[in-house]
Amino acid sequence: MDMSLMGVDTIPRSEGEKPTKKKHRGMTRKSMLIKNRSKGMKLSIKYNLDGIFVGESAVHLTSYLGVLARTMVPITYKTWHVVPKELKDKLWDCIEASFSLNQKSRRNCMLTIGKCFRSFKSMLTVKYILPFKDQPELLKRPPIKYTFIRDEEWTMFVKDRLSENFKDYREVQKERRKKHIYNHHLSRKGYAGLEEEMMVVSGSTETIDRSILWKKAREKKDGTFDEVAIPVIEKIVSRHFQTIISFIYNSLFMITNLQLNFIINICF
Repeated sequence: MDMSLMGVDTIPRSEGEKPTKKKHRGMTRKSMLIKNRSKGMKLSIKYNLDGIFVGESAVHLTSYLGVLARTMVPITYKTWHVVPKELKDKLWDCIEASFSLNQKSRRNCMLTIGKCFRSFKSMLTVKYILPFKDQPELLKRPPIKYTFIRDEEWTMFVKDRLSENFKDYREVQKERRKKHIYNHHLSRKGYAGLEEEMMVVSGSTETIDRSILWKKAREKKDGTFDEVAIPVIEKIVSRHFQTIISFIYNSLFMITNLQLNFIINICF
């Protein structure tokens, strides 16, 4: 079975109870990819003016890249940079088998897979290893949910994540994360998807100011913002208000001059 196209997760239950299957939105997307492959069809990727993939097909692509990162890249690799070129070529072949996209997209796809790879390893560490560091019996085998992780890979991964070197590395990363205080709420669509969304709503074809995108990205579903971001957002609003006032003033000044010149030409 092609693990990269699996659309279900096995959920561990109490001892002796059979695992059940939980459906999620990824199942529908991967089922669609399987059907398309069997028909020799590919999803066509749409790009914005900056060459970044956007639209509904981009959501399918991003989801698929996450699946590839989890199922095809062994967690024993320390970083994405040391993953062999041969494996990255295989990943790209998988992408091209399901999507019709520009060859220049390879770099962005690889960057996304690398990001998903790091996130997956971080999630495994925080959720399945560190809470049980004093219970080695529970760390002997990988979580039932992730059947694609080999036992030997899991053993090596656990050993690395419980080492003193990783502990020091994690502390350094914690300090770095403390400096990133302006968290966005973009989910998978990213800034490119947000910009496309806003352009569709406004009916505009012009690119949207980066500061406006920054503000919108930090807006919650209820229209509020994190307290720490409010001072920055107020500056953005103030700046754009001043820009609008300046535009109106200059427009009126130009109109007045045109009217004055018109009167002078008539009278003299």
